[in-house]
Amino acid sequence: MKQAEEIALQKALKYRNTRLKCSILGISLGGIALGIYLYTIHAVRQETFLDDLNEPEKIIEQST
Repeated sequence: MKQAEEIALQKALKYRNTRLKCSILGISLGGIALGIYLYTIHAVRQETFLDDLNEPEKIIEQST
């Protein structure tokens, strides 16, 4: 019985380490994705090329 408990404890520690590594990887990838998203929103907000466009002036027809 004691031997089975030791094997179960070793497996639990192995999975605990794996879970920790996966959690760190998941948080890192989530942080990278969030950083890219925030940078994109910031960059798009700074675009001003559409602000320079004016409405086309209306052509006034003169009757002759």
